[in-house]
Amino acid sequence: MIICSYTHTTSISAAFSHSCAVCPLQIAPIYKQMAEQYKDKAVFAKVDINANHQTASAQQIRSMPTFQLYLFGKKRDQFSGADTNRIQNMMGTVCRMHTRIHSLASTHTHSHTTRLMRESDMKTSKDYLMV
Repeated sequence: MIICSYTHTTSISAAFSHSCAVCPLQIAPIYKQMAEQYKDKAVFAKVDINANHQTASAQQIRSMPTFQLYLFGKKRDQFSGADTNRIQNMMGTVCRMHTRIHSLASTHTHSHTTRLMRESDMKTSKDYLMV
């Protein structure tokens, strides 16, 4: 299973298990709310590791829930645990990245913006938090 196959798509995946106590009670409602709120900024995916053992293994998912942030088709951040603040910080990273790209697109030519986006491809989510 490919989590994010589009190079210019931002996605956040949430790996969960039905045996995870906090997944349905604490995390699922917040994740669903964020997916609705930020649907124009990111693709939100849920991965049931019980049904997707190979994906969990390939993505080095060891505990539940695990969240992964993909920017420009590459994994930029991953963490495990029911840390709702960290999930919201992850979305803040996505929003800042989108704002920066739209700002660049409005002030630069298409080829220049594309080059800047490729340069952005080298950054990690921590780099975006510093912008």
